[in-house]
Amino acid sequence: MNKHKVKFIKIFKMKARRSIVISFVIFVVLIFLFYTFKFAKHYPANNDLEFQKGFFGVTFSTKFCDELGLDWKKTYLAILDDLKVKEIRLPIYWDEIEKADGVYDFSDYDFMISEGSKRGVKFIANIGWRLPRWPECHAPKWVEKRSLTVTQDRTIVMIGEVVNHYKNNKAIIAWQVENEPFLDAFGVCPPSNAGFFERELEVVRNKDSRPIVVSATGELSWWRKEALYGDIFGSTIYRVVWGNWSGYVR
Repeated sequence: MNKHKVKFIKIFKMKARRSIVISFVIFVVLIFLFYTFKFAKHYPANNDLEFQKGFFGVTFSTKFCDELGLDWKKTYLAILDDLKVKEIRLPIYWDEIEKADGVYDFSDYDFMISEGSKRGVKFIANIGWRLPRWPECHAPKWVEKRSLTVTQDRTIVMIGEVVNHYKNNKAIIAWQVENEPFLDAFGVCPPSNAGFFERELEVVRNKDSRPIVVSATGELSWWRKEALYGDIFGSTIYRVVWGNWSGYVR
């Protein structure tokens, strides 16, 4: 091997090593910056968070009470009287208000809103097909064998009925239409559909003037699409998440 070839190989190896070192340093710096700005500041693990009185509200779900084996009425009244919560997001589940085709029963939700109203509670009424808690989409059993188009049409009808029923109730300060309407990675739901979502928004706006909340996942969305639709944007935040592979992530 001549001297020129040996020299070329040495220079090439030096440059390759230098590139690897530089790439590694850049990678470490990026990890450090990501941790500093994403986790260390915005996901505090041990900090005591200060907040103004009345800053926090709750989402009250009759279904989650059932999952935990709790009497939802007793639990709800305890939230009002013991915790003295004054801000509640209330998912109004389709399969609870229209158990039979075309037959609506709002009695449970009338009770919750009435009792809350007596105590000065303000509500965000969460309405639509996709609402909090598994399986995310809560259609009644009688629509299970119907086509997607028919189910969407009946969703629109249901939303109109809910808004008509509560549009004169001053305890409701806003409507949240669907929950994370464009999140396709979670839940037992059909793929998201912007045209269908726009129809849902239209029926609410045609019947009532109160603001509309549109939400997005905090981790799996850029928020840009959701922010275009509503009057108020809401993001989901999970400070502690469990994964089978990752364990607890803060």
